[in-house]
Amino acid sequence: MNWFTRSRQRCLGLLAVLALVLALTLSACGSPANAANSSAPASKPSSGTQQYRSSNSASNTQSSNKATNADQQIQSLLRQLDGAHNDVNNADNGASQDGGQP
Repeated sequence: MNWFTRSRQRCLGLLAVLALVLALTLSACGSPANAANSSAPASKPSSGTQQYRSSNSASNTQSSNKATNADQQIQSLLRQLDGAHNDVNNADNGASQDGGQP
């Protein structure tokens, strides 16, 4: 029974070390929280009070419009890709029904 207890402890220790290595590996491979500005801190400390900054609403609207336009363009491209995929599937199904004849 003593050898069984020691082997179980060794397995649990090995499992704990593997879990630690996996956690460290995953955290090292993750992308930084603020990828656009790597010198900026990932999060700002909270002082308990909210501070409001006035912003230029025209630039916010332009940024929003650009994001909306980009999203619409991506959605349009995805629809085109879906259509092309369906065309390929339909052509493939038609060829298999014809016995492989074009």
